[in-house]
Amino acid sequence: MRSALLTYLAVGIGAGLGGICRYALTSLFVARFGPGLPLGTFFINMTGSFFIGLISELAQTRVVGIDPIVRLAMTAGFLGGYTTFSSFAFETETLAGEREWGTSLAYAVGSVTLGVAACYAGMVIARLAVRPA
Repeated sequence: MRSALLTYLAVGIGAGLGGICRYALTSLFVARFGPGLPLGTFFINMTGSFFIGLISELAQTRVVGIDPIVRLAMTAGFLGGYTTFSSFAFETETLAGEREWGTSLAYAVGSVTLGVAACYAGMVIARLAVRPA
């Protein structure tokens, strides 16, 4: 029971911290670039995709000792709170609603394609980092 409670607590704390980071970064991007193109959400989802690939690969190789609770706190918790599919969906629809068809399509396709590529890049970097010399 104690282990399950600790796991839920770790994920909850991680999610809260991830959400705070997402909000702070989004605010910085809006202040810098304006509210038009959702560059903040794009940046957050790309970096989150990269880090989930990196962390998951490091955890699976077991070369770097990542405790299962720490891994859950970082992936399901922090990165789950940090990345935001719902904001991505809303912003894509908003751009389409403003008749920014090309921008909406490019944002949607680019986010998915580059998000998967970023995840893969994180996995490759993790593999290279733990490869024996």
